[in-house]
Amino acid sequence: MQFIFVVNFVILACSMVDAKTTKETEYICALYPDDGPCRARVPQFYFNMTTKTCKEFIYGGCEGNANVFRDEDECLKKCKGPQVPSICSVPYEDEECRYTIYKPQKRYYYNKTYNECILLVDITRCPKTQNIFWNKKDCERRCKILKSKRRD
Repeated sequence: MQFIFVVNFVILACSMVDAKTTKETEYICALYPDDGPCRARVPQFYFNMTTKTCKEFIYGGCEGNANVFRDEDECLKKCKGPQVPSICSVPYEDEECRYTIYKPQKRYYYNKTYNECILLVDITRCPKTQNIFWNKKDCERRCKILKSKRRD
């Protein structure tokens, strides 16, 4: 009886670790590339959700976020595959910038609940996830918004 309990516990624990890993992968691959505050200038890779490819960028060497990989193979291993969501299914998040934005920007993000692109007026914060678009047309095209499903 005790043996069955231990086996069930191990199976349950393993399934919870797998679920957490999948969720973390979704989030990591959706993060906006962040070079960090340091100035080391290390060539690294990040996953670009728009192109579904790994792109090279210059990493400062500290802080930043988890969407940073030593090489393209490591990036693809972590972020390529069915566990990575569409850019449109990732919630929009932002954070304080490490630098000053002198001219506030207007951008759009896709809201999955309402199936529409929402205007962010005069944002002075930096995007944390890649669910952000320069204009409404790009947002609607990328997220394939159906006019019949829009809220008016």
